[in-house]
Amino acid sequence: MAARAAVVAGVGAAACRGDAGRDKPDVADCSTFAVSPTDAVVDVHGALRLEVTGGSGAWRAALVDDRSGAEVGASTGVYITGPASGVTDVLEVTDAACERAAQVRVDVVGDLLLAPREVSVPPGAPVRFDVAGGSGARTCTLRENGSGASLSAACAYTAGASPGQDVVRFVDNGTGEAIDAWIAVDPAFVFDISGRGGLFQPVGGRLVPSPVYGSGSLTLSVVTGDLTVDGDAWVGAREASGTLRVRDRYTDAAIDVPATVLAPRTLEAPRDGERTE
Repeated sequence: MAARAAVVAGVGAAACRGDAGRDKPDVADCSTFAVSPTDAVVDVHGALRLEVTGGSGAWRAALVDDRSGAEVGASTGVYITGPASGVTDVLEVTDAACERAAQVRVDVVGDLLLAPREVSVPPGAPVRFDVAGGSGARTCTLRENGSGASLSAACAYTAGASPGQDVVRFVDNGTGEAIDAWIAVDPAFVFDISGRGGLFQPVGGRLVPSPVYGSGSLTLSVVTGDLTVDGDAWVGAREASGTLRVRDRYTDAAIDVPATVLAPRTLEAPRDGERTE
């Protein structure tokens, strides 16, 4: 994803010329003029300091292609990305005395996103993670391992046999941003939902079951009956009864729950011809 930046050296004449009233720099100094990094990945509203070596020392930094709404300090080389992500900014550092310049391309990416951030599971349970944003290149490590858990190279986690707390850390290889997932492991953590004995709702209703333990994120499917689901919600489209399968999105723990949709009932009360004031 990250575009590669090219250092453009020797703009104009190859020899160095001093400005009026300033000592002419050595040719050797001009030949070693360089800017680092040559390319970079920075998250939205992140910062980057350009390092300039060699040359006359009298350089200026500027944005020559500003797609993110960024800013750069002309004399400090401190660059701050703007609010737009998924774009590339181009910076240029110029040493006028040496007639040399270097360009740096910066890929601006969104913040690193992780789900779930907190999960509670019994020993031996697997947990999958959804990671988005950032540069797209990332690594994961077990920052804390209280349960004796395992973590594969593909970031697939399995809880250990002991009660304890585990922390999986994801680090963006491009931006250095880090984000943690906290996992509590205990034999008492058995996935369930409130109202497991039976779910009820009226026609026209919409119900999202409340999970007990797990990741807190669910998917629903119909096992039996003319029931209707929409993602994590059970929709009361019509009078019906059947069985819903409630599954944890990130641990695959699941239970089957009886569910009933009821039409509203009205009280049949015939008039008796009397009234009260």
